[in-house]
Amino acid sequence: MAKLSAINNIINETEDNIHIIQGEENGKLYTLKRNSELKVYIRVPWIGNQDEGHKAIRITISSYDNTIWLFQDYHRPADQDQIKYYEGKEFNYQNAINVPGRSKDGGDKTLYFKEEKVKDKDGNIISKTVFRFL
Repeated sequence: MAKLSAINNIINETEDNIHIIQGEENGKLYTLKRNSELKVYIRVPWIGNQDEGHKAIRITISSYDNTIWLFQDYHRPADQDQIKYYEGKEFNYQNAINVPGRSKDGGDKTLYFKEEKVKDKDGNIISKTVFRFL
């Protein structure tokens, strides 16, 4: 039996503003200012194919060009209630990957954003916003 996942807390430990749009809730918008926390109730939508991308939670970060598309995968893998994401301009179900952290088995979740130093494709050290479930 499928288990519902819901985001009940969002922590933004970055210098960026983060905007979260609920696709299934007529585009309801939450904005987190830099270095802030927000208590919410956002049900993570079930998606089982490419045609359901309009239901995804869309996350935009002020320093990013792309959108993060967040959803609970209905099929891959079955019966694990896995939350996945895809980062890009358009939704892509097939190329979505598991969200790091506690992102399966349903229940209440805390979505956590922080900045990390990473190497870009040229080997330069840059600051990048990363996220995971706690």
